[in-house]
Amino acid sequence: MAEELKNQLFTLPQQYVADIVQECDNQISIIDDLLKDIINEDVFLYNKKAVIPYIAELVWMNYSILKNVNSELNTPVFHHNEATQEEEYIFTERSVLELQNYLLARWYAISELSRLSCSLSLH
Repeated sequence: MAEELKNQLFTLPQQYVADIVQECDNQISIIDDLLKDIINEDVFLYNKKAVIPYIAELVWMNYSILKNVNSELNTPVFHHNEATQEEEYIFTERSVLELQNYLLARWYAISELSRLSCSLSLH
């Protein structure tokens, strides 16, 4: 039986959250262009059968990350970190755990695409 979450709260620096959102937006834009290239019949840069599942996973992961962050930022709660003098967002334990899982799964999908010689890097 799964352990119950203790409803702990965690803080994430505002810049870190902004960087996550920006990375999701960048990846969604790159994936959009990549899909156009893959679907174009004149271009055979990638093994379509191998990369499309990872691309679909990345689209889902990026939108899931954005949904997670946006649900926490609908009614943002702030904390001033005395040590760093930065404002931080307060996230629930469930959101932080989900965010960690999405980010890790996204990293693995990107790694698999790289292994298949398909890059999501901006050129």
